[in-house]
Amino acid sequence: MSGSMKAIQALCMGMSLLLVGCGDKEPAAEPVATAESKPAAEPALVTVNGAAITETQLDYAMTRTLGESAGLLVGPEVRDKVLQSLVQSRAIAQQAQQELSAEEAAFLEEQVRAYREELLVKRYLQNHADPQPVSNQQVTEYYNSNPELFGGEVIRTFEYITSVGPLADLDREQLKAAYQKASASQDWKQLSATLVKEGFPVKHKQAEMNIKLLPPNIKEMVTNAKVAEGVEIHTRPDVIMLRVLKEQVTTTKPLQTVSAEIRKTLAHKQMKEAVKSLASQVMSQAQVDYATTDQQ
Repeated sequence: MSGSMKAIQALCMGMSLLLVGCGDKEPAAEPVATAESKPAAEPALVTVNGAAITETQLDYAMTRTLGESAGLLVGPEVRDKVLQSLVQSRAIAQQAQQELSAEEAAFLEEQVRAYREELLVKRYLQNHADPQPVSNQQVTEYYNSNPELFGGEVIRTFEYITSVGPLADLDREQLKAAYQKASASQDWKQLSATLVKEGFPVKHKQAEMNIKLLPPNIKEMVTNAKVAEGVEIHTRPDVIMLRVLKEQVTTTKPLQTVSAEIRKTLAHKQMKEAVKSLASQVMSQAQVDYATTDQQ
């Protein structure tokens, strides 16, 4: 967070719901307090240009900025500071409201609507989404099915010479023949330089990577090539000659050291499934009418 935002956050302790991002416990885009347009249902602790700040609003600000136990742990001095922050916040919000153009006011209302909807969805999911618990069997199956996530990766070191740019069919065949003739060379970097001098548009590369992370054309060649013997030559889409220099398999972490991580991953997936199922149930009861058939 920048220095200017920190200064604003200090000013906005317990901010009314106009300012954006003044507390790190709520999402951005917060709404204007409706107390400014409607009479307070309870006595005002203070009014700012006629707009009431109530005990309920102060309690919410205390909880939001200081935590659930704020009312029990802080004294009158801190409570008064939060109240003063609310007063400053309300005054700034009122000034900002006066400066809004019609377009800005409309956009702010849309932010308020979206934020309110977000809170309602979050509340509904908390009350109704019921994900299945993650079993020990699921943890074990995930561990066994994804060894590369916990070590056990197959890492191959390989090098290749590849054509650069489009080639005519004749040039493609000539380059393939040059590869086959020189494939036994030990120094492919020098071989690449020699081929360039002979007029072939090629370049040399060497890499060390997990096979699963390679692009499809290279992955197939690296997988098929025998370690430290023989070469693979492909001619589409580029003319490539490749050989694998060495292979290593990383040590797999024991299940007991990664089970918590796996359980967290699976719990997230279970929650997504529960939310998907819940959304499906809600949508089955909703009447949805699109303006045009193209959106259906």
